[in-house]
Amino acid sequence: MSSQASFDWFWQPPQLGDPGIIMIVDTHPGPHDLETKFIQEDINNVLLDIESRLPADVHLFQLRIYAKDIFGLWIEIEFSILNSARRFKTKAPTFTQAQLSEVWDNHEARAGRAN
Repeated sequence: MSSQASFDWFWQPPQLGDPGIIMIVDTHPGPHDLETKFIQEDINNVLLDIESRLPADVHLFQLRIYAKDIFGLWIEIEFSILNSARRFKTKAPTFTQAQLSEVWDNHEARAGRAN
């Protein structure tokens, strides 16, 4: 499944007993592009697209998922599985906005894409 949103993302497997994470950042080109969706508008497809790129033994409900919207605010996406149905909800992140931005910025610096 392909998303109609524009986004960057990375995932980090569990380390030292902590759960792994996925971080997603909306890269919408702006109001002049009416065909590109924001990640919140296409979140189901965004998550399916990302999940299809993860190793087969990694599942979204095992990870902490954070998404940054076009306004620069982070949300947390929490997965649950009830009766084989996949459900998720968005909520205020467990970590501060600054902490999440620092994790993203560190990833970008390691990838050679820092501003």
